[in-house]
Amino acid sequence: MDLANKRVEFLYLFMLFALLIGSVFTDLPIYEKTVTKSYIFLIAPLFFLLFLIKNKFKLALTPNSKVFLIYLFLTLSFSLLMLFIHIVTLGEIYAYNRNMFIKNFEAFFTLSFLHFVFYYLIINILFKINLNHLKLVIYFLFSFLTLTAFIEFINPEIIQPFHSLPKNYDRLRLFAMEPSQAGILYFLIGLMSLFLSKNAFVKFIIIVVLTIVLIFIQSKGLFISIILGLAVIVISNFNKLRYVFVSLIFLFLFMSIFFLYILPSLIIDIERFTSFSTRFSGLISIILILFNFPFGLGYGTYIYYYPELILKSYEFASALFYKFFGFLLSPNEILDIFYYGENIGAKAGIPQSVVNNGWFALIFWFILFRNSFLYIKNLKVNSLTRFMLKITILVELIQLSIGSEYNLLYIIWLPIAFIEVIYYKQRREMNYET
Repeated sequence: MDLANKRVEFLYLFMLFALLIGSVFTDLPIYEKTVTKSYIFLIAPLFFLLFLIKNKFKLALTPNSKVFLIYLFLTLSFSLLMLFIHIVTLGEIYAYNRNMFIKNFEAFFTLSFLHFVFYYLIINILFKINLNHLKLVIYFLFSFLTLTAFIEFINPEIIQPFHSLPKNYDRLRLFAMEPSQAGILYFLIGLMSLFLSKNAFVKFIIIVVLTIVLIFIQSKGLFISIILGLAVIVISNFNKLRYVFVSLIFLFLFMSIFFLYILPSLIIDIERFTSFSTRFSGLISIILILFNFPFGLGYGTYIYYYPELILKSYEFASALFYKFFGFLLSPNEILDIFYYGENIGAKAGIPQSVVNNGWFALIFWFILFRNSFLYIKNLKVNSLTRFMLKITILVELIQLSIGSEYNLLYIIWLPIAFIEVIYYKQRREMNYET
């Protein structure tokens, strides 16, 4: 490789490193707006512009990024149409003292456009670099986050300067806003480390360290997602003994951890606190939205319509819990949403997408994850690597459905991009050989 090519690859590696580090630090005290908690909102558009200039303003799109681009166009168009209809019919542009026109573009930029840019960049960078260099970056991130977990466990104050607010609980959050985001972030980096490693002993160490840190993060939703993901693999691959054997070992391990460490705090959360109540109500609310607002509530107008819908959903959810378990779910966060417009949202990534964009969102996520599973199915890899890739995508899908918001969770695009790149690199090599 000549000097010029080395410089180009170094530039791509620098961009990859900057993007992935930005996806780790997602609670920086830069500004009060959520999107500013990570510097991704500054560097991703800049890198995107550099790519456009280099490619003479032509987009190099893969099947997934094409779907993503169509999704951006459709959802922005229908959100603006809904805002226009709302203003014409009701004559209101403010909800909870917020301008819905401004909110429309803020939410579009934060929840859709910035994620598209991040995915587009990761895809194109991975096509340009040697994947052995990606392994070094991932190993560094996993080691760095593991060290951070140890430091936070010993003395959380050391990493407090990297957070916008102090925490009032014992669980680890690393550099994320909350444990649910820290859990899926660390899990995805750990799984990436696993299937990039070829050494059995290194794999064993990664599994042990990953499990220990996840126990201290104690993301209830993530453990439920892992258990459900493993259960799906056991059921769907029952005739493949190797898959079933490996899956059952990990299923038993994570179910044991769940019952020993996670279930007691989950029961307390259901009875006394609000996160479970809001997430469960949010899941019910998307059913109402899909059938009453097929194109969603819009990026801006959702702050006007959603509070009443989630209140209705809470009433149904709480009545359901009272009938079967004898107690009501906590209404505190729901009432804050309804009366004061605080933290309006479904509290999980895919449900929030449905809140904003209805069936468009559901179809978008379905195509994205269906493509990922098809790529995995057709990859030329060993069965263990295929298992790890499947569980990564399954857990990510379930966690985004029930446990984690994704507005700052840029790391979710790394495994999806990696799988797509590996698939097309293998196809290119096969075509070259023939």
